[in-house]
Amino acid sequence: MKSNDNDMSKTISEAEDLMANLDELMHSRMNDAEQKLKKGIVQGVIWVLVTVAIYFIWGTTWFFWVSLGLNIITIGGIVFAKVMIAKAKKKMSESGDTTDYDFDADVVEDEVEYDEKQKVLEKLLNELEEIGEEHGEIYDTDCREQMSEAVFNGFIFEKEGYVLPDTFGLYEKDGNSAVKEVLSRYIEKMLPLAKESSAKERLEMFQDEVYSESGESADEFFGWVDVDNFENLR
Repeated sequence: MKSNDNDMSKTISEAEDLMANLDELMHSRMNDAEQKLKKGIVQGVIWVLVTVAIYFIWGTTWFFWVSLGLNIITIGGIVFAKVMIAKAKKKMSESGDTTDYDFDADVVEDEVEYDEKQKVLEKLLNELEEIGEEHGEIYDTDCREQMSEAVFNGFIFEKEGYVLPDTFGLYEKDGNSAVKEVLSRYIEKMLPLAKESSAKERLEMFQDEVYSESGESADEFFGWVDVDNFENLR
């Protein structure tokens, strides 16, 4: 999830650079269009003078009508282009500079309201994630299986007389002790909340759509168990 956040920041940065370049390109194209219009106006004036000269020299000959038609096309094109450029400039001034676009405003994180059981799970995930910063092996299969077994025996099946082990496959003693502490706290808080719930319902609570602050789910630390077939784990 952390890499996803980095990718998102990188994407936003690239988009902002692209918008800045696009804004510069738009202004450049607008200026080019205005320069071409000025040339068009000059050419239009020349054609008008040529048409007037033809009229006074030869009268309304075919060449006169051709020149008149070209004048009408040129003037019409210039008027149309001027109108379009004026509209574009007005729209740009109203919307503001594109480089001021706030990309972060569109990146809206959904605010999730967890219930009491979900908050207990969220805290567990945050605490395990914190342990994982110093003990990366917590994500190894062996550690995940041992932690999962503890939760199943202590909470989901609530086996009578079950006691959490002192080790969960982590390399160092303080890592194992930290895991035991957070699992014990989770089970202790969840048992009264799930007192009337079946084992299947407890599994669904444990595998609920709850995420740590960085977006990790229970699957990252415990693996995933199919609710319909979990009874085989007894």
